[in-house]
Amino acid sequence: MARFKGFYAAALVLAIALLSLGSSSANAAPTVLCKVEESPCPKASKWENRSFEASAAGADFLMGMSGTIECKSSILKGTLGAANEPQVVAIEGFTFSECKRGMETCKVKVAKLGGLNLLRTGPNSGEATLASTEITTECGLAIDCKFEGSPVSELFGKNAVNNASFRFLEVALTKVGGAACPATKLTSWYGILTPLPVYIQSP
Repeated sequence: MARFKGFYAAALVLAIALLSLGSSSANAAPTVLCKVEESPCPKASKWENRSFEASAAGADFLMGMSGTIECKSSILKGTLGAANEPQVVAIEGFTFSECKRGMETCKVKVAKLGGLNLLRTGPNSGEATLASTEITTECGLAIDCKFEGSPVSELFGKNAVNNASFRFLEVALTKVGGAACPATKLTSWYGILTPLPVYIQSP
């Protein structure tokens, strides 16, 4: 968890702003990733129907008394669709690399690729929800689990300090397979690499 502290500090002001706005899907609005910090986004500045990529320097699957699976990195790639409510990334690749539980090597795989739904809920901010995406975790004979559900992350547009990102902070995953699987939460912070820059705006 130590590797996430720098990210937490860098986005503290954004997190406080989101809390004060009461960010939630109840305040959802039509969404577009935009090249400029203008809302509505000018037509020529909309990021639509193009490649999308985000990466995380670490991903933790917290399993309570069963320990934590720590992955060194994760990459999500896909195609960003048109402005919509939400704007959807059709996921074409999603990987977790160099995963361990303590000294034990683990495998974390994405068995079914779905979408990443981007929804604006406030000024230059919103939610990024994994939809119809199935993740499996395997550690020796003890852990062999399958998760799906619709985990929701916080979505941040570019600001003076950071590029756009989305953050899962101890978000519960829904178990859909496997025996004796512990309740599991995901913590990971993805920086959006493509396109750049990204502001979360109305179309």
